[in-house]
Amino acid sequence: MPQAAGIKWAVRRGLSGVWQSSTSFLETRGLFLSWVEIDGAVRH
Repeated sequence: MPQAAGIKWAVRRGLSGVWQSSTSFLETRGLFLSWVEIDGAVRH
């Protein structure tokens, strides 16, 4: 029984890690795109 709980915990932890990395990737991408837009507006 403790083993099943450990597996559930590991899966949950892995999923939250994947979710955090994907959200940080999207945030970084959003910041980069907004920076590119601002840079383009400044140059033109």
